[in-house]
Amino acid sequence: MGDFDLIIVCDGAGSSKETSSGWASFLQYPDKEICLRSANSFGTNNWAELSPIVASLYYDYENYESFGQKIKRKVKILSDSMVTVNCGDRKSTRLNSS
Repeated sequence: MGDFDLIIVCDGAGSSKETSSGWASFLQYPDKEICLRSANSFGTNNWAELSPIVASLYYDYENYESFGQKIKRKVKILSDSMVTVNCGDRKSTRLNSS
């Protein structure tokens, strides 16, 4: 695990708002491993690729605190989605298309 408190490995798949999508993430802590997953009757590929990251970070936020105080954690995220990686590295942003 190196210097990280948590490693998240995730993937998702979907095609359009009218079709089903799904995702899974694997959370590796120094002392345990957790798998999160979900399937929906809707969802674009970008939604499916980003959802496991949001769900994993939310899970970690809600389940790890110290004496009622949220603590900072060093997290490594592994994804095969270029949209996710580029946004995470602040190399790309999504403009409001409405």
